[in-house]
Amino acid sequence: MTRAKAQFDLLMECAVHVFDVSEEDIVSERRFRNLVNIRRMMFYVMRHKFGMEYSRIGTFFNRNHTTILSCLKKHDDFCLIELEYASAFNEMLTELNKRDVFKSRSAPKPALEGVVLQ
Repeated sequence: MTRAKAQFDLLMECAVHVFDVSEEDIVSERRFRNLVNIRRMMFYVMRHKFGMEYSRIGTFFNRNHTTILSCLKKHDDFCLIELEYASAFNEMLTELNKRDVFKSRSAPKPALEGVVLQ
């Protein structure tokens, strides 16, 4: 098993646990908002924390690299604008940190860090 596959499997396991959805739903073509958000969060971790290339990420989700790039451009905005999205992303990061996923890289910053809520 390659390192990328092992990282993907662990991330998938965390996402399934945190969001209570199936692996099949996450990699499906379905465009329900919750599934799109989960994928976007996973793309972010895979790109920015695991250092995977866009095309490599796309192979795990049966998506084109441009789809990955498009989703990643929206991630930071969603973290700032949608409190529920940011909270869910933080929950996933917490679960990943419990499993010591980021031991070889620095842990990602929480989505709400530095954001003042009014």
